[in-house]
Amino acid sequence: MNNQYIRREVFCCETCHELKSFWEKEISKQTCYRELEEDRQGRSVLKR
Repeated sequence: MNNQYIRREVFCCETCHELKSFWEKEISKQTCYRELEEDRQGRSVLKR
């Protein structure tokens, strides 16, 4: 195994972690938006 292969493997792991972190943040944002919208709709006069 040469050093170039090891560097790629490390880079891939870092990239995967960054991607996972990015999508976790995006999912968290979307969940927050959905909860705010559900709360807003629950208080809406039109639904009563």
